[in-house]
Amino acid sequence: MGTGIRRRDLLVHGSSFLTAAAISGPVLSKSANAQVASISADEAQKIARDAYIFAFPLNYYYRTIYSQIIDPNNKKSLGGFGKWRHDSLAKPEDKETTMPNNDTPYSWAWVDVRSEPWVLVQPAADGDRFYSSVWGDLWAHIIDYPGSTNDGQKGGVYLLAPTSWKGQLPQGINRVIYGETTILGTLTRTAVFGPQDIPNMQKIQKGYQLMPLSAYLKQPAPPAASKPDWPVWNEANMTNTEFFRLTNFLMQFVVPNEADRPMYEQMAKLGIGPKGGYDPMKFPPEILAAINRGITEGHKQIVDNAAAATDSSKLYGTREFMGTRYLDLAVGVEAGGIIPNVPKQAFYGQWTKDASGAVMDGSKAKYTFTFPKGQLPPVRFFWSLTMYDLTSRLLVDNPINRYSIGDRTEGLKRDPDGGLTIYVQKESPGKEKESNWLPAPDGPMSIISRMYGPDPRILDRSYKFPDPVRQA
Repeated sequence: MGTGIRRRDLLVHGSSFLTAAAISGPVLSKSANAQVASISADEAQKIARDAYIFAFPLNYYYRTIYSQIIDPNNKKSLGGFGKWRHDSLAKPEDKETTMPNNDTPYSWAWVDVRSEPWVLVQPAADGDRFYSSVWGDLWAHIIDYPGSTNDGQKGGVYLLAPTSWKGQLPQGINRVIYGETTILGTLTRTAVFGPQDIPNMQKIQKGYQLMPLSAYLKQPAPPAASKPDWPVWNEANMTNTEFFRLTNFLMQFVVPNEADRPMYEQMAKLGIGPKGGYDPMKFPPEILAAINRGITEGHKQIVDNAAAATDSSKLYGTREFMGTRYLDLAVGVEAGGIIPNVPKQAFYGQWTKDASGAVMDGSKAKYTFTFPKGQLPPVRFFWSLTMYDLTSRLLVDNPINRYSIGDRTEGLKRDPDGGLTIYVQKESPGKEKESNWLPAPDGPMSIISRMYGPDPRILDRSYKFPDPVRQA
């Protein structure tokens, strides 16, 4: 990935193109019937479907922002923008995000860069420990990931800014990290080598720092941005016509990209967008019904594609990589949660079916992953398999408290021929094989492979991870 300075040249500075009437959109306040008279129900359904897919990451990310920053009842609140929360190894009761990572404990933070950029100070890391401060904007673009992959182990100082920022790079800062929204978030990952290594991992976590640019430069702070009237999160509104009310609220944090102009022009016909006056109560019944059908259709496309995804190669990345592949962005969020790793840094695979194509179910069968001798995943850092309940996409409680297995698992036993077999089943495979056991749920499952520092053979698919085989 190139530097943020190069990215900036590809993006629209500010929101000038939104002043066009086509982007401003109808304000549905005087006569909704007259304003949508030229839109057929079929067109309204298509616009709603495409707009739902486009805005899905934006709304989905707000779910986590609301929980971590705004919700006064959340006991795990970060305490505001610019504050860190450092987690340890994930457990089944951790339900804040789907598909939690049990290999690299998370450090969470969000910054509001409306009034000024923020500065990230990243500490050094010991040896060849994987660590990465992955940053994303609310569109689910991965905007940068300073750390082992891009910068090595020495740490650094980075500026976090919206693409509309036109300031000069201050001395002593490695590069600018630009996002297309004025709220940016991080899911920073620091590898841990078992419970005994947690103190070493925590020492690195405590070295991550965030501060406004003015504080870093020891200058007076600019006037603070106005405090938004944050909507209360309602999960049900992710799949009904209220979805686009939240979309319009969140547009105040968007720095539009010229590449998205056609989408804005279409959404404006329903009052969706930065200047829109979307109000579902003012649509004629047939148009409102069509919008509902579009939302249902868009949601189904996202969920179905997420269930069918077999790897992460097309789902996560920068704006340059993702372009206007809005469905892939939405599927990535649905399948893997927010602020994931890019394939260059960590390559993911997913199994919900065994090698024969049958749905994997811990209540009905046992399975094995078998690596022939000399064919373990070629990685710089490490690889793992993590078990999730298919419905909740959360870790699975089990009697040995093992949620993932991989090359760092103590006591793994090789097969007599030098290969490696992983046993995937609900009950113990027996004491002799328990070292290689990945406990399964009492029902359908999803297994995620994670390969950190993937060799080019993984990225070009010349290396094939073995599929799970059902045992008699």
